[in-house]
Amino acid sequence: PNVGVSYDLAPDLTVFASYAQTLSAPRTDDLYDRDDVDPGPEEAAAYDLGLRYTTPTVMGALSIWRNDFSNRIERVFDEPAGIAFSQNVGDVQLWGIDGQVGYKPIEQLSVYASASYIESEIQNNIPGASAGLTLQTKGKSLYEIPKLQGGVRVQFDPIELVSFGVQGKFVGDRWTNLVNTEKFPGYSLWDLDVRLKLDTFGLERTYIQANVRNLFDERFLGDISANLTGTALA
Repeated sequence: PNVGVSYDLAPDLTVFASYAQTLSAPRTDDLYDRDDVDPGPEEAAAYDLGLRYTTPTVMGALSIWRNDFSNRIERVFDEPAGIAFSQNVGDVQLWGIDGQVGYKPIEQLSVYASASYIESEIQNNIPGASAGLTLQTKGKSLYEIPKLQGGVRVQFDPIELVSFGVQGKFVGDRWTNLVNTEKFPGYSLWDLDVRLKLDTFGLERTYIQANVRNLFDERFLGDISANLTGTALA
């Protein structure tokens, strides 16, 4: 079930709130793994409260949210066996603040930026990889979730046929394991693009676009797979 409500405080200003309950079944991969695991279904209650401001030239939104997970499922890696499987890490609380702003001072120029702050906390210690081993995860943060992340994009259309764009993405430090003994540093990625419309050549709704991805050749880890010994394989 879910419910949402919004109220216009003024023609350009809206306050909104929502509540939802979610259910997530384990991955079907686990049915065919060599390890017999049964993490059970993951349940959560999600709360959201925010404010939105919209005009023809400026758009902004700010929201605060919280998710209370029961039976949270995380993917972990059994390094000796060389397989990944789902692990129940118990009750987990996540909360954060999301913000975004868009600005279009003239028809040819638009700017958009967003940012997020995220906190997570595991509520209990969980069993480790071997019998009798308990991981000291109570009060620790989930791995691979950065506290800070954000993005920005600027697009400029000097003439009707040509458009230029530059965009950036920032991802903050991430824990590489469930007991928070190691962090991987954050990274920033920048992209460029240019588009040429071919309408004047008789090709309506057709364009040529060139993209430059990862402009500064940044090296980063896209995924981090934790195991149950407190270390990580990146």
